[in-house]
Amino acid sequence: MSDVKWKQKTCDALKSHAAIYKVEVAAALWCGVPPDMVDKVIGQCKPTGNTSLASAILRHPEVECIEVYCRAIFEAMDEGVLSFTYEDGRELGPDKYVKYGRRHVKRGVLKDWIAKEYPGDKPDFLFDEIERGTHKAINAESFRALQVELEADKKRLQKADKICRVLGSQIESLQKERDQLLKERETATRMVPDSVISSLLKMVLGMAVNTYKYDPDANRNSATGGNAGSISADLQSVGLTIDADTVRKYLNEAADRFKVILPK
Repeated sequence: MSDVKWKQKTCDALKSHAAIYKVEVAAALWCGVPPDMVDKVIGQCKPTGNTSLASAILRHPEVECIEVYCRAIFEAMDEGVLSFTYEDGRELGPDKYVKYGRRHVKRGVLKDWIAKEYPGDKPDFLFDEIERGTHKAINAESFRALQVELEADKKRLQKADKICRVLGSQIESLQKERDQLLKERETATRMVPDSVISSLLKMVLGMAVNTYKYDPDANRNSATGGNAGSISADLQSVGLTIDADTVRKYLNEAADRFKVILPK
């Protein structure tokens, strides 16, 4: 059997490079219409008018950009910044009149024009993924500079990651220490019998009522304030410091427990 591999070889890349597009086809592809849907979509279009130019500019009921791109391409052709051909690829210029409906544009010419005039709108059918993500201002020197900056960022990231791990370990250690302290405090609290707490609260409440005229039903009590004559001030005078809020807290707790047995 003879070797027929050469018959199976494809030339898609070269065919793509040598492609020639009719203006409305180029506009549809630029809009993102899949190649196998271009003929159908163009068949749904209508001319925008009756003049030579308007009849070549097509309008689709849903794909609005076909009309926009048709106008842009024809305008560039008329201004002489985008060369065009006949169907067979013969290059012509704006000095030779060619009907708008017969104008075609070569793939390479169209690609160069779009890259120059619309660098932020590079269609998939002309530009690959790398080309779409690369700005024309990026050259070898700037690329190397970006590599150096990227490497520096990578080192900074590694350093930051190391610091985060250390901090994470410290936070975990502090959380364990906090949990242990809370557990110890809870255990210590449970070790004090409620009878002892009740007795202490009774003494505090009794002295407050008898000596400081504390009234659980009053909105304001001089006993629970911070001025002279208050419990907090008298304790401070003998070197025992306790703030007024703490005094008020425990007196409220004592009153809640034993208010019913206080003299009226």
